[in-house]
Amino acid sequence: MFPPLVRKTFFNLIIVSVSLLICIFLLEGLIRFFHLVPHADFRKITIEGVKTHFRPNSTLLVKKPEYQVEYKMNNSGFRDDKTFYKKKDKGNMRLAFLGDSFTFGIGVPTNKRTSELVEKILNQKSSDHNFEIYNFGIPASNTLQQINIFTKEIAPYQPDYVFILFYIGNDLRDNLPRVEQHHKTGIMYFIRDNFQLYHFLLYRLANISSFKKLYHRLKITHVYGEIYALLSFYNKENKNDSKLWNSSYNLLKKLIESIRLHKSKPIVVLVPEKIQYDDKNWEALLKANKLNPLQYDRTIPNFLLSSFIINKMKSLVIDPLTYLRQASKKGKQLFYPLDGHLNKEGHRLLAEIISGEFLEILKR
Repeated sequence: MFPPLVRKTFFNLIIVSVSLLICIFLLEGLIRFFHLVPHADFRKITIEGVKTHFRPNSTLLVKKPEYQVEYKMNNSGFRDDKTFYKKKDKGNMRLAFLGDSFTFGIGVPTNKRTSELVEKILNQKSSDHNFEIYNFGIPASNTLQQINIFTKEIAPYQPDYVFILFYIGNDLRDNLPRVEQHHKTGIMYFIRDNFQLYHFLLYRLANISSFKKLYHRLKITHVYGEIYALLSFYNKENKNDSKLWNSSYNLLKKLIESIRLHKSKPIVVLVPEKIQYDDKNWEALLKANKLNPLQYDRTIPNFLLSSFIINKMKSLVIDPLTYLRQASKKGKQLFYPLDGHLNKEGHRLLAEIISGEFLEILKR
């Protein structure tokens, strides 16, 4: 038998724990009842648990320290100001953009996204076609999920070209088999995905001045943690490590083949991670982790992916890395420092590169 003091302490701990759990679930219920986290049910899950599109005609206002943006979904549940029609007008060339949050346009108004700017530039510079672009970007989607998104959501619209915006920053990592099976597991991810109280507290605290510095510090730590996980793909010693690359090769192969099967033409756009073109971020990362810069090459992913797509898949690639590097060296800020997504200038430049390359492709 335990001494009375130990039993009493143990009993009090149980009472406190149960009371705390009751409070948490009561707060969770109140937050859900009064819809205090408006984006919680914003995304609709439809295909094999893959978040393929949003609730049609829904709207979400997102306020963050670096931007304030309203996301509006169209009739098909994708972020676009235009209505998606399956029937294509005669003389129109329909292009589809497929990708993650960079394609979706996190942090910028709809009309300042890459896809809208490309559509505008193409229609200004070409009199041979009337171009229309449908954007099917879904934040946090990887290549495996995008195969399903293309088959179920995009193929019925019969696009002439499908632009696959492959983001180096996380697609390589997220395509790894172990990541696909085990990524985003554990207690913290469970809380984040299932408790609206977590998001309520996080974003309320982030807007209080006394907590902003802490929030920013945690955000930077998280971003650098994500980037640090990518360093293996820039390591020269891993250039020939098939375990790192084969999963992305195979998934891209399946996606490209699926697009061709539906009589569309695929074009892969390699969207670089900011440390690939921003020297200050790159040098800070190496210094913080005491890494030898001679051991790393930031162009390895682009070289290997381009070689595979062009030589093995006989497909087209647009690689904007060189242009983004040149702009960054001239002092242009192309991304949000904390958030990491492209800002308006980054989207503008990417749109110029894609539209210029695509007009050259059409001349061939």
